[in-house]
Order: sequence, then C-alpha cells, then structure tokens
Amino acid sequence: MSVEKNLFGKLSDGREIYEYTVKNSSGTTVKLITYGAAITQLWVADKNGVFADVVGGYDTIEGYENGGSCQGAI
Repeated sequence: MSVEKNLFGKLSDGREIYEYTVKNSSGTTVKLITYGAAITQLWVADKNGVFADVVGGYDTIEGYENGGSCQGAI
C-alpha cells in the first residue's frame, strides 16, 4: 500500500487543503481531501480489470467550497 500527500488547493480564507492518495497492491485507489474528508476519486477495476473512477466530485477546492452540495463527504 502507498500513501501520497499533495496540496489540493486553498480555501478562500487561505487555509491549505491537502489530498491524500491511498493505493493498494491491486491498483484500487482512493483520493481524499482534508476538507470534510471528502472522497474526490475512487478507482476500482471492473470484472475485466479495467479501472474507472466511480465517484462524482469536483476537480478543485472551489467546487467543494462553493458547490452547494456535499459531493464525496464522509
């Protein structure tokens, strides 16, 4: 299993939001941000081994801050 931490963006008040990427040995990957522990991406394989992101989410922190919904929130 691997874990990576990267800056996802900054909120309007300047606070930095980080994204953690966790990947297991079979390639399943989840990405979570430190803003509400929102899941931004979840990559899983189908029965043929083809990976796809199965989570609807925003590409930027502005979407989570101003989007008006709770996309991916835990």
